[in-house]
Amino acid sequence: MIKLSIWSTIRDSYAFVWRGRRRFLSLAAPAVVILAIASTLVAWLAVTPASADAENAMTGPAAVLLFLTMPVAVFLWLVFSVAWHRRFLVPGESVTVGAALGWSRRHSRFLLLSIAVGLLIALVMVGGALAAFAVSSLFGVGQEGLANDVFLPLYLVGLACALVISGRLALLFPAAAVDHRMTFGECWATTRGNGWRLAIILFLVAVPVWAVANLISAPIGYFGQSNSLTVILLAGLVDQTLGFVGVAVGVTALSIAYRAIMGAQGRVSITEE
Repeated sequence: MIKLSIWSTIRDSYAFVWRGRRRFLSLAAPAVVILAIASTLVAWLAVTPASADAENAMTGPAAVLLFLTMPVAVFLWLVFSVAWHRRFLVPGESVTVGAALGWSRRHSRFLLLSIAVGLLIALVMVGGALAAFAVSSLFGVGQEGLANDVFLPLYLVGLACALVISGRLALLFPAAAVDHRMTFGECWATTRGNGWRLAIILFLVAVPVWAVANLISAPIGYFGQSNSLTVILLAGLVDQTLGFVGVAVGVTALSIAYRAIMGAQGRVSITEE
């Protein structure tokens, strides 16, 4: 049974994105521009004089635009994820940017899997929190300290279970991107021995992007308070670009894991770039 190398997977993920930076820019640029413009309009509408008098600036036109932008954002992030999975796993495929960012059955399956896995993880998290709350509440008034001591460990158990599930089911997504109709049970069996490794990889691979985002969060936050559309747009472009970099390295890490595990098991043939 193959054991994924955590550090080499993270290193290779960033290396792949860097080597393919031109392709990354061509695939991500349309989504970055669209979402940056949308976020700019939302921010601008939220700070207009008409909104300034409201109890919550994120009401009225700003809230409506934000609501309308959400499905667009989901679409763009999803088609980019599928395209980048295929960029790694099907390197010989030659398609235009428009075709790569189009919608097909594989995208529908990818979306359904995302919803199903997300709901499962959410149920585990909510179930763990409810169980922790129920058990801690049995101690009653006057024993808050003991109740808190019980709540935290039980909540952490629920969180750990959610992380394991996310790791064990993570390969469903690269499989869907290459039209491998992997079932939940098959994925669970395939990732045996690598669930925690996949969860750790997905967490750690995002840390550098998170760190960079936090380093520039102060100026972005400052720009976001400006009434200048140009300044807000620049901040939005930086924010969206970093977001797509994070998606790209995470997707690459899953693709590396998929190719390594499936290749070791001899179940599919994935051609390396």
